Amino acid sequence: MVYSGKFEIRNKIKFKKKALRWLQGFDVFCMLDSHAEHTAHQPLEYSNYDLIIAAGISDEISSVTGSLKDIDRAVEKSNEWYFGFFSYDLKNSIENLASNNADPLG
Repeated sequence: MVYSGKFEIRNKIKFKKKALRWLQGFDVFCMLDSHAEHTAHQPLEYSNYDLIIAAGISDEISSVTGSLKDIDRAVEKSNEWYFGFFSYDLKNSIENLASNNADPLG
């Protein structure tokens, strides 16, 4: 289930604490907290949010089986938010580089 919405929160500190407790029930989650700060280098559309939460996985693109083109296709297919991370070794796919760093997490 995908829910997307924007609403006013009266007690932000209390809500953030409860949200973190709720998120612990998921294997994968992301919580982006602006701390109510706006900086000049931050795009204006992102300053509209104090807090953004994503929980669970609806789609997954792995560097083992996917590519940056797969990410482009996913973004073009849906006009939704995407959360994730890029590892340090992504540079090897973008440039002609290689690393032999240990990967203890797989």
